[in-house]
Amino acid sequence: MGSALRLCLLGTGKINVRHLKVVRRLRPEMEITVASRSLAAAQAFRRSFNLEGAFGSYEEALASPEVDAVLVGTPPKSHLSLVEGCLAAGKSALIEKPVFNSFAELRALYPRLRDAKGLYMVGENLHYAPFHRRLK
Repeated sequence: MGSALRLCLLGTGKINVRHLKVVRRLRPEMEITVASRSLAAAQAFRRSFNLEGAFGSYEEALASPEVDAVLVGTPPKSHLSLVEGCLAAGKSALIEKPVFNSFAELRALYPRLRDAKGLYMVGENLHYAPFHRRLK
C-alpha cells in the first residue's frame, strides 16, 4: 500500500457523487476508482469525475490489489453480499445506511465484523436530524 489510501466507490448513484465531493475536499491526494455492475457505467462515471480507474463488477474491485477500501453506495439489498466480500478481501469499508435490510443480517455478520482487521463504518446523514438543524 502506498502513502495515500486507494478508495473505490461501489456504485454510480447520487450518494456516491455526494461522498466523492467530500472526499475530494478532505483528501485531494486520494486515488479514487469506481465499480459498477456495468463497465460502461463505471467508465462514464470515471470520465465525468476524472477518477483513476473503473471496474466492471464489484467483485473485480474487491479482488483488486489496487483498492485499499471501498465506499458501499449501492441499494441496501446489495449491502450484505458486498460487506461479506469486503471481509473476505480484507478491505475496509464505509457503508451507506441503512447498513443491512434487517437486524438479522447484522446479527449474522456481527462476529465477523467485530473480529475483522479492517475498519467498517456507517455513513450517517445528519442533514435531517433535528439536533443538527439546531446546531447549524
